[in-house]
Amino acid sequence: PLLQTPRRDIEAYLAARDIPHVEDATNADRDAARNRVRLDVLPALESVHPGAAAGIVRMSETLAEDEAYLTSLAKEALGRWGGEISGSGLCGLPRSVARRVVSLRLGGELSRERFEALLRFAGGAGSGVLELPGNRRVRREFGVLRFDAAASPPLDERPLTPGETLVYPGQWKISCERCAAGAEIQ
Repeated sequence: PLLQTPRRDIEAYLAARDIPHVEDATNADRDAARNRVRLDVLPALESVHPGAAAGIVRMSETLAEDEAYLTSLAKEALGRWGGEISGSGLCGLPRSVARRVVSLRLGGELSRERFEALLRFAGGAGSGVLELPGNRRVRREFGVLRFDAAASPPLDERPLTPGETLVYPGQWKISCERCAAGAEIQ
């Protein structure tokens, strides 16, 4: 909330009201990228173009408004389609809206290259499957896109003895215990 307020104004406000403040020692540590930007980049920009920092803040506010609007358009498109997305409909949207449709449907963003590949796939004919990072996939059937998890790789066949636990990272944790005859199996 204080991004548009210069530090000197905040410090003057505190001093005028005799309010102490604590300076975090890590704020001067140039190993952190955010500190290098604040301590080196922004002052350099201000020396070349006074008011650059305030301009950056105004631009970030404008971009946040644009993001909210474009996301609302993407949500409207998803609402029209429901769980299945029209491939031609997706390709017919402005790229900025289509990218957000895909991000909302996948629960995360794709790289530019993957997004472009998905658009080419969406506009294709026939049926097909496009595998995506993060164990996700898109199936195209009769011009409709269905987003789901990719099939899990088959588990290794091996005996499991009571008291043993097998862990397949990101997939399964399988435990084995001996149950008394007639006991409920969990």
